[in-house]
Parts: sequence; C-alpha cells; structure tokens
Amino acid sequence: MFNSKLLHHLATSLLCIVFFGCADEKTGPGLGSVKGLVTLDGKPLPNVTVTFTPVEKGSTSSGTTDQNGKYSLRYSASLFGAVPGEHKVTVVAAGPEDEANDGEFDEIEPEETDEDMEDFESNEEVDAARGQVRKKTASSVPDTYRKTTSTPLKATVVVGENDVPLPLTSK
Repeated sequence: MFNSKLLHHLATSLLCIVFFGCADEKTGPGLGSVKGLVTLDGKPLPNVTVTFTPVEKGSTSSGTTDQNGKYSLRYSASLFGAVPGEHKVTVVAAGPEDEANDGEFDEIEPEETDEDMEDFESNEEVDAARGQVRKKTASSVPDTYRKTTSTPLKATVVVGENDVPLPLTSK
C-alpha cells in the first residue's frame, strides 16, 4: 500500500513537471497574461518598451514590441504576465534613440584636417567627415507616455488572458 501511494505521487509530480516545464510561455501563479498592439497615430509602433507599473503593490512587468507593434509582458526572466490590478502604463523607445542629449556630439578622433573639409557643402557633412556623430535627440514616443507621472495610459489586469491595445497619439 505504501508503494502505490508513493508511485501515485511520483507519477503526478512527473506529469506536472513535464506539463508545466515544457510550456512555451509560462504565466506565473496569480499573474495575468498580457499582450497587445502599440500604435502611434494608428500605425504599429515597433521597437518600443511597454511597462506596466502596479498602482497598489507588486513588481513591474515589461515587454518590447516586435516589427508589427505587438508586445507580450514578462514578469521575470522566466515568467510571462503581470500582477492583477490597476496599472499605469509607460511606453519608451527601446535602445539609444530614446537617450536625448540636446544634440551634443560624441567625439571620435578626426583623420582629416580643416583644409580637407573645405570641399563639403554643409556643416553636417563636415561633422560626419571629422568623425563626430550626433546622437538622435527625438524619440519615436511622445514625452507624455514616457513617465508614470504623466502617462494617461492605464490598464486593469485580471488573472487569465488580457488583450490591452495601446493607441498613442502624437498630438
């Protein structure tokens, strides 16, 4: 009798490990799966990071949009989803284009002298030839959506599936 109970528990545990361990996307216990589409003025917005910040308590969840503007939130490296409840939602451009720096230059050692620059027609061409690189100062995401203190975007997450479209406007 002892062996059959032990065998039953081992079989049940093994099935749980196989079933839950092989899932493509694991939503953690008590989390809601969150997916959606980010658009700017009606057009899909690729390569932006969407972050859901709980209004009450809990950790944030975030995800980056694909080339079609679709996102899926991650709660942690191994779990998908977000904690249930009200969230403030922020959207920022992923990568260096979101790091505004007022048009300052990054210096790279120039190989040419000023005399070599006389053939160029614009200051931008001279700057490029001198090895100076201007960082992008404009973000693809309007400032309003970039901070939890100013974003108008809110979402309610429930345990289960959540489809949360995020329609942004540039005006």
